[in-house]
Amino acid sequence: MLYFLESLRQKIIEIRGWKRNCLALSFGMLGVLALPPFLFLPLILVSLVVFNWILDGILVKISDHSKAFVFFQSFLTGWCFGLGFFLGGLYWVYNSFFVDPDKFAWLSPFAVLFLSSGMAVYIGFTASFACIFSRPGISRLVNICIFWVIFE
Repeated sequence: MLYFLESLRQKIIEIRGWKRNCLALSFGMLGVLALPPFLFLPLILVSLVVFNWILDGILVKISDHSKAFVFFQSFLTGWCFGLGFFLGGLYWVYNSFFVDPDKFAWLSPFAVLFLSSGMAVYIGFTASFACIFSRPGISRLVNICIFWVIFE
């Protein structure tokens, strides 16, 4: 089991570019299933651990890059994770536009997308500060949780 998890972690760390951001977005959406009405709580742990592994991949083999590069890459990855998390979590905002659908239904996708994009900035800063102020591993996972509370 541990060998499987370590090999999975290594594969996730090696993912680069847009694939890394799509993976972050996907696991952000997966984390939403821990919220009501589903309440499948283990998924938030899985989601955050994989998010931590994705952030580990930013710091591997880029020790020669500046802190600004690490800040930007981790911000972008965190923003994608947050976008997925809030796109899935704010479905109720989408539903509220259908109280009077003739007037407001066309606004619903824009409202959810822009609201989620704005709120994802908090998770972007969370990822950036967690990458800069902690080492890979469990300490970063704890710092992700701490910075998430601080920034939100």
